[in-house]
Amino acid sequence: MARPRAGSPRRLPLPRARSGRRVSLSSSLADSPAIAQLIFTNFHFSTLGAYTEAILGLNCLWEDQPVTYCSNLLVTNEIGLIGGREPYGFPKLFGDVVWVKEHEIISAYAERPKGKRICTGVLRPRDILRAEDVPSPPLVTLKVIPSPEEGAPPEVCELVLTPLKFELIVGSDGRGEGFSGPGNVTFDSPSAVDPWHRLPVRRMVAAAWGRYNFVLPYGRVIKRYEVGRMAEPVEREAVLVGA
Repeated sequence: MARPRAGSPRRLPLPRARSGRRVSLSSSLADSPAIAQLIFTNFHFSTLGAYTEAILGLNCLWEDQPVTYCSNLLVTNEIGLIGGREPYGFPKLFGDVVWVKEHEIISAYAERPKGKRICTGVLRPRDILRAEDVPSPPLVTLKVIPSPEEGAPPEVCELVLTPLKFELIVGSDGRGEGFSGPGNVTFDSPSAVDPWHRLPVRRMVAAAWGRYNFVLPYGRVIKRYEVGRMAEPVEREAVLVGA
């Protein structure tokens, strides 16, 4: 399997938004504050083509190791979708992810379908980033391959851990090509299809933009689930509308 390589992607991470959204793979996080990351990427070149993404990740632990669980991901390129979803289990779906630069403001937003705004990130660059300021915890995904047989459980159900390393590009002046500054995240409208809004932002912790080199390495399976039967649908209580 070839490893996709991306050259100097623009990355607008608007991380660590406190909310009720922390997912823990370890019980030791039960009393920790809920922290998540919303990341917009702009791969202007890669071996999978040029594309943009919006990624929602949840900070958690796996066997006491800090990781980010990828819960939602929108992408604009079919090769990028297949290359991430098939081998790694990235939850990639097609969407419209757009970057906007206006005056001193950098912003990005994601829509699905086009015109239905899912999320927005806004940043005013202010302070220069250093390489050590860029966290790159491993990414954990849930890879599921359904069975073609009626009523059968999934053929594959496993957690995949993929190490990530975003290398901040350093300019000719010796400074990193990245900035932090005031910013905000909004989940702009409810969507039953893409329910990102169910994880409301309580408080922003940090926001940053930067140019990076990035290579997607091989991952490894950290847990294989033995699924004996299909999950049963949840029966919701009837809601009486009107009188």
